[in-house]
Amino acid sequence: LISRNVEEVFAEDHQIRKKIYQVFKKHLDVDEDIDREARARLKHLAEGTQAWEVEYQKTVEQIRRNKGLL
Repeated sequence: LISRNVEEVFAEDHQIRKKIYQVFKKHLDVDEDIDREARARLKHLAEGTQAWEVEYQKTVEQIRRNKGLL
């Protein structure tokens, strides 16, 4: 791992894996929540259409911006 604040990280592989898993899980859960919320907002459009795809991307970006993720 490279950081301006830490030169090296010393830990057993299983400890590092556990920490990394927790970080990934947290971010994946946020992505799933954003996806669910975006789909709920777009119920009026037929999923899979070009209009839905465009609106989905806009909605996801808007939700991320509102949550301070962009």
